[in-house]
Parts: sequence; C-alpha cells; structure tokens
Amino acid sequence: MVNKLSYLLLTIIGIFISCADQKLLLKKSKIPDIIKTDGFYYVKTNEYSKTLKDSVTNYNFTFYYIDGTFLKHFTSPSLEKEILDFNIKNQYEILKKDQTNWGLYEIYGSNIIREGWNTSVGGGLPRSRAEGYVKNDSTIVFTKSFAFDNKCCPKINSNYEVENHFFPYSPKPDSSNIFLNEY
Repeated sequence: MVNKLSYLLLTIIGIFISCADQKLLLKKSKIPDIIKTDGFYYVKTNEYSKTLKDSVTNYNFTFYYIDGTFLKHFTSPSLEKEILDFNIKNQYEILKKDQTNWGLYEIYGSNIIREGWNTSVGGGLPRSRAEGYVKNDSTIVFTKSFAFDNKCCPKINSNYEVENHFFPYSPKPDSSNIFLNEY
C-alpha cells in the first residue's frame, strides 16, 4: 500500500514538474550601448515558394530593447517603410501573445547571450539559448545554439553561424509583456 501511494505521489509530482516552463537563466538588465536598439536586427532568407515556383526573399527580424528583452519572429518580404509598418503592426498583435517570441539577452564585452523558449508538444516550454559576438554596433553574429528539454543535457549546435544586421526603424513595438515579469 505504501509503495503504491509513493509511486502515485511521485508520478503526480513528475507530471507537474514536466508541465512547468523552464526558467531563463538571464535577468533583465540595462544593456550597454554596444549595439543599436533604435530599430531591429534582421536575417535575410531565400526560400523556394511552391506557389510562385521561384525563390522568395524574406527578412526575419528581432527587436532588441535597452532593458535586455527581445521580441522575435517578425517577417517581411521587404524593408520598405510602408510594407514594414503594415507587417509589424499586424504581426505584433499576434506575436506579443506568444511566450515563445519573447526572451532576454545580455552583453559581456563583445559577447552576446540570448535566451527564450521553444515550442513544446506537451508539458512546459523548454528553454533555448544562442551565443555569439557583437561584430560591430550594427552586426550581431550567433555562433552556437542550445536546445534544452526536460532532460539533463542540452542539444548543442556549434555548426551554426547566423549574422544579424541592424535596420533603423521607428516606432518600435512596445516591449511590455507578461512573460518576463519575474525576471
């Protein structure tokens, strides 16, 4: 009887622990002015469109805020002001409600660390991390990514290099969110 009760209790505890979102290790902090924050950083991608039967250029971008937070997963086919305004306004209303779009970053010297959450098919959201360096005030290069799960060891991708370029943009979306309040 005691063994069955112990097993049941451990099972319930295990379920609740695995349902909790992983905690970020970084904290909000004022970022030194090593990078520009009056716009966003983008990565240009070329993807094949089955519909258009041609290669399509997209710009995927992230807003970095002076308090050490970031908001990612914006996309636009162009960096023209009118198109950006339209895409950012419409995407922001959706992206701001999803915890996996928010995260924290810190800069130490010329090194940058960025943490957020990945999507999950069950249980809590696993933590993700990217590390790299600040090449200059308008270029960030991420050289390593870590995908955590609820197990002990992260999956490390060190065969990874993503160069992000600055683009001035105003007004930036609001950085207020409920996901980073405890940090």
